[in-house]
Amino acid sequence: HPYRTHVTHVTCIHVCTMRCIHVYSVHMFTLYTHTPPLQNSTGKLSLHRLLVWSTDTLDHLRLLCSLVHQAGYLNGGALASCLHTFLHYGDPAYHYLVNQILHLTTRPLREMLRRWIYEGDCSDMYGEFFITVDGNVPEDLLWESKYSIKEEMLPSFIPKVMADKILLIGKTINFIRTVCRDHSPINFPFSTVATNNQGLNDIIGPDLHTHISEVYKITSTHLIALLKKKYLLCEHLTALRDYLLLGQGDFIQHLMDLICKDLTADAKDVQPAMLQSKLETA
Repeated sequence: HPYRTHVTHVTCIHVCTMRCIHVYSVHMFTLYTHTPPLQNSTGKLSLHRLLVWSTDTLDHLRLLCSLVHQAGYLNGGALASCLHTFLHYGDPAYHYLVNQILHLTTRPLREMLRRWIYEGDCSDMYGEFFITVDGNVPEDLLWESKYSIKEEMLPSFIPKVMADKILLIGKTINFIRTVCRDHSPINFPFSTVATNNQGLNDIIGPDLHTHISEVYKITSTHLIALLKKKYLLCEHLTALRDYLLLGQGDFIQHLMDLICKDLTADAKDVQPAMLQSKLETA
């Protein structure tokens, strides 16, 4: 299942471990069968030579052991954050190995992120995505309360500012579909979709912020255009302004002229009935 990320995490580490063991075995066989005999030696593979030749592979196996020990029972974004800390190793070989494991581990996360920012779908049956949905929230509170960020599942390589944008993208799509009852496609340019899918393949890459910002801009523009065109947002705001009389300067000026003396008088001398009468006169 594409979202069974915990099983995928364990499988990724297991596969990488088996690869190291396989490489180790191949190297040992090659060394044993192709190493020429040395002078003053029996030509056999000694334990000391075996230790020297297997050092790199054994170091990789120790690293994998450390990864499994540190990961423990973590899953989802929390596990991705844990693995990400191992990228700070200075050894290029260590860095390459950890990067491979992290790339495989975050594959379900990348898929969930893709579905969220393009479809507003948050299918997360194991609770491992950093966006959470409260199914008990009514439709009229969708924007305020239904979607939120699960801090413990937010990967360390995704800044909080970017996570807020990611939350707003999916929330905007769901608002359009559920509240506005609009199911017209959001016009993501083909280049944007292709670029974002490519960028999501490297979720830790520096271009992710640019991709998320572009999708955020497109979805926000779509929502504002929908509110203006279908629901006449500007006309409603103008009517509301006129209702509150903020757009009728003559009325305000006339009312201020009528109550000018009352505003400068002591509060005890001002009669509410007189103020009401002047308001009705204006």
